[in-house]
Amino acid sequence: MSMLQNEALHQSKLQKQEVSNPDANQTASSQGITTRRVKTTGATRPPRITLPLPANSHLRLQFYGFPFSRIWLMDYARKYAPPEKLPRADEVDLVFFGLRCLRAFSGIICLGIEEARYDPRKISIPEDCLCEPGVVRVLCLCANDWESYSRRPIQASLDRLKKILGKEEESPRWWEDVHDP
Repeated sequence: MSMLQNEALHQSKLQKQEVSNPDANQTASSQGITTRRVKTTGATRPPRITLPLPANSHLRLQFYGFPFSRIWLMDYARKYAPPEKLPRADEVDLVFFGLRCLRAFSGIICLGIEEARYDPRKISIPEDCLCEPGVVRVLCLCANDWESYSRRPIQASLDRLKKILGKEEESPRWWEDVHDP
C-alpha cells in the first residue's frame, strides 16, 4: 500500500469516528490527539459570533481580540505546566504553553498572538500589554481575512475566554496590524 493510499484510508477512518467533545472537535488517532472538524449527522453547529467587519477592512489586515500581558500569560502557564518541566522552561516556552492552555480551555483553536497599532491619544492600554510605544500585544480571536474570519469562535467559547482573562465586562475589538503598511 502506498503512502498516499495509507493516508487516505487513515482519513476515511477518522471521518467515521464520532466526536466525543463537539466544542473541542478532537478525535483520537494512532498518532495521538489531533484537532479535526468532523461532520456529525443530525447535529447542529452553534453559530459563530456575530461580528461585523471593520469599515476599512479591505485596506489593511486587522485583528479582533484583547490586549494582554505576556507576564500574565507566563503566570497562567505556570499554573498548568508539569512541575518537573518548569525549571527548564524559558519565557518563550511559557508563552506558548500558556497559549496552548488558553486554546484548550476556551475551545478557541485558532487563538493567536499578534502585534497591533494603537493611538495612545484615543485609547489607554496598560504598560504590561505594550511591545513598544504605539504597539500593543493582542490575543487574536480572528482577523479580517476570509480564512480567519470564517473560523471566528462561537459565543460560548468567547465567554469562556473572557472569564479566564477576567474580562467578562469587556468586549474584544479590532486592531490594525503593525506590520501591514
